[in-house]
Amino acid sequence: MQALFASVPALLTEKSDRVRPIAMAESRRSALMPDLPTIAESGLPGFEVGNWAGLLGPAGMDPQIVGKLHDEIIAILATADMKERIKTLGYDMIASTPGELGAQVKNDVVRWSDVVKRANVPMN
Repeated sequence: MQALFASVPALLTEKSDRVRPIAMAESRRSALMPDLPTIAESGLPGFEVGNWAGLLGPAGMDPQIVGKLHDEIIAILATADMKERIKTLGYDMIASTPGELGAQVKNDVVRWSDVVKRANVPMN
């Protein structure tokens, strides 16, 4: 048996009978593949590995500039055209605040640093 972790867009474009999705690695089901259970639902509670994207700026950035950028980006992401484009690409959009993104980054650094060290991944 062979297995792989792939993004929803990759799965949606795969037309082969050789690949069959069995579960989502994220904490919730994809709106694009709602019948596909999560790994946690499939018997491994607490399993969650997800992708995220965020806009980062230099440390110490003026909070007013951060707030303005956040507001503008949220407005752009809320447009019908952008929602459709993101959906077409196969992604689920979940907007967050700058504080929530900062917490996500910190949590991921803590969560994955031990994995990186044990796997002896070079840090260049």
